[in-house]
Amino acid sequence: MLETLNQYSLNKKIDNLIILYNQKDFSEVIKKTKILIQKHPESVQLFTIMGITLLRLKEYGKALIYFREAVKINPKNSNSYFNLGLTYYNLMDLKKAIIYYKRSLKINNKNFDALFNLAITYKENKNNKQAINYYQKALKINYDHVFVHFNLGNIYSEQLDFLPAIKHYKSAIRIDPNFPDTYYNLAATFERIKDFSNSLKYYKLS
Repeated sequence: MLETLNQYSLNKKIDNLIILYNQKDFSEVIKKTKILIQKHPESVQLFTIMGITLLRLKEYGKALIYFREAVKINPKNSNSYFNLGLTYYNLMDLKKAIIYYKRSLKINNKNFDALFNLAITYKENKNNKQAINYYQKALKINYDHVFVHFNLGNIYSEQLDFLPAIKHYKSAIRIDPNFPDTYYNLAATFERIKDFSNSLKYYKLS
């Protein structure tokens, strides 16, 4: 009973930390989370909140320390590895970002954020083949994600593979018709295949 009450109390305090984070009161989040970690050194959530707050403040080295502790406490938590991958990505260590995103997916192969970010990282690492591979896997989980389609359209267009580029740009427009960059890129793609009628149509909409 006492353990249940203690967990309830901790959960309420974690909810309060999330409210403070959403209010962008990051200094208060850090201060309160440090105190709570001393009392609850086994809480993955507390280490994660601290890491995410430091990540938001671009204190990447400090964020790594807390995310690593979260992994030590629970090495089977997919999101902890994702957070490490995201931090290394922000440090522009793409090799380590890829390693940790893949570890996240090894635990949960339906972690959409890990698939999406892994695709982005491979694209930055100039590996279009793997970027496409992971974007396609992401689509199997959420087919209506506008930026997956938009980014795939960009990759296919870059590779001069215009038919799938057009398909994905049109899907992006269907999902979000208020994103002008998609119209512009679709128009440019039609222009490259000399379909000037459709090109003009989408340039006007961009």
